[in-house]
Amino acid sequence: MTGRATKPFLGEGGREVRTAEAQAGTTRQARCYPVAVVQLVQVDRAAEKAGVSRRTIYRWLKDGSLKRFKRGGDPFVLVDLGAVRQLRKPRPVAPKRSA
Repeated sequence: MTGRATKPFLGEGGREVRTAEAQAGTTRQARCYPVAVVQLVQVDRAAEKAGVSRRTIYRWLKDGSLKRFKRGGDPFVLVDLGAVRQLRKPRPVAPKRSA
């Protein structure tokens, strides 16, 4: 045993239900999965924070580089600020060839 008391599972009529693990006296390890934190903001706010124009963000939305989110009846388009900043990072550019 792990040394801590656990509450029994109660089934129909309030009777205790025991799982195969409980009957065998073994316990299962809980699985932990990483959770992505997404900060959704309106396009205007994302453009201001990332230092790009609204037009640039809409272009990224159109070409699929950026994912669009919407809430219930909200008319505003929301984007992930982290994804906008990731797209904003400088990329290596091939040097121009001189003729």
